[in-house]
Amino acid sequence: ARDMSAKAFAVVQGRAGRQRGIQSTIFITTTPNGLNWIYDRFGPDRPNQTDYAIFRAKTTDNPTLPDDYAASLEDSYDSRAVKQELLGEFVASSETLYHAWDRKVHIREAAAYKPELPLIVALDFNVSPCVAALVQERRGTTVVVDEIWNDDGDGTVGVIDRFLAKYPNPVDVQVYGDPAGHARDTRSGTTDYEMWRERVTRRIRVPRKTYPIVDRINSVNGRLRSHTGKIRLLVSPLCKHLVADFEQVLPHKD
Repeated sequence: ARDMSAKAFAVVQGRAGRQRGIQSTIFITTTPNGLNWIYDRFGPDRPNQTDYAIFRAKTTDNPTLPDDYAASLEDSYDSRAVKQELLGEFVASSETLYHAWDRKVHIREAAAYKPELPLIVALDFNVSPCVAALVQERRGTTVVVDEIWNDDGDGTVGVIDRFLAKYPNPVDVQVYGDPAGHARDTRSGTTDYEMWRERVTRRIRVPRKTYPIVDRINSVNGRLRSHTGKIRLLVSPLCKHLVADFEQVLPHKD
């Protein structure tokens, strides 16, 4: 239900209210998602809890999961995500979206480009700015070595031009990004990823459907600092716009 809006739930509730007996009962399964509308309607602080019953279960309560399943997730999640995703607790969102970020810890001069390693290009296809983060993986640590910020209005073409000018001979390039880049432009007759395939690399690693936003945020926070304290994401001082996002992006208010 956390992927459902409060308005959509109100419609469902109205439809169920027309029925009688068991058909008028609504069963909801969900993981908490901050103190959102689910908390407002069903949370432990709600008065007069006589019109519903809530059953809470931890991930470890599921007997069908492998013994090391929860432990592996603890190593991937930050402390807040563990309480929410594994323990089923309502946890207040911190002020910023990437609450595990700490510039004193994550910005490193050592997070510089190493030409002997493969280069990952992570794309965001806005027209202006059109953005690429340049990433390398080093022994389990994600290192963002540079960024391309193109606000000239020439979109993907401009980003590719800037990339080739700055990194003319990388040993290997892999492209990741938004599935929206698969859409064909009515003016050029090609897609954003086809442009990258024709001019840079054929190694395009992009799914056809996007992952839920909450999973992507938890994944990033988990790499910034896991529940067990591991730091697995470092950023170069060159990435000024990325740093600004880590420090300033706020959660969307429903």
